[in-house]
Amino acid sequence: MALSGTRTFSENANKIISRAYKKIGRLATGQTATGEQLSDGMDSLNEMVTSWQSKQIFLWTEEEITINTVSGTVTIAIDSSVLYIRRAFIRIGNNDHPVDLKTFDWFNSLSRKDIEGRPRFMAVDSQHSSNMLGYLVRVPDAVYDFHYMGIKKLQDFATGKDADFPVRWTRALVYGLAAELAADAGLPFQTIQYLEVKAEVLFNEAKTGEREMTGPEFVEGAFPTC
Repeated sequence: MALSGTRTFSENANKIISRAYKKIGRLATGQTATGEQLSDGMDSLNEMVTSWQSKQIFLWTEEEITINTVSGTVTIAIDSSVLYIRRAFIRIGNNDHPVDLKTFDWFNSLSRKDIEGRPRFMAVDSQHSSNMLGYLVRVPDAVYDFHYMGIKKLQDFATGKDADFPVRWTRALVYGLAAELAADAGLPFQTIQYLEVKAEVLFNEAKTGEREMTGPEFVEGAFPTC
């Protein structure tokens, strides 16, 4: 049997919403979702995915971000879409030099914050008035190629746009959304319960494929502190 030779399957938001409506019997095979259904489904889908982030389900959002330090400047700006930082390092030539992540309380407790050199530590102030700021220890004595692995906010679903997640999460999204829509539509309790159980099973299956994110640097440094 000949194979397709492609690995480009993806689902956009409209398809996920339509599939969810079909699961609850609000769309028949061959029918397309109405504008009102797409609008309501989009709201529910974005609310559900946002709630997943409170469960440490960041899915597909880790990204390596590069920024140049400024000589004599202790702070670096953190990308506005970043929720947490997992690890950081400075690249010099072909060598990466780890930058240990510390709490902002740790930074505040330092008696000397003006010592210059290659940065060895970074503390994140998540309560800055605009975006998060990283505070470097030591103060850069030159321009350094600074890298950090940021956990970014999920992009919102938008009409007709591809979903911002790995394909393995598709069924969990479909059944999770179907359960949400079934409750709103006042379907029988047994139907809602079935969809919720199915959604939870698929959610847990997809979650097992998530990258393990434990370790001292994640526990201490990745979560913003005031």
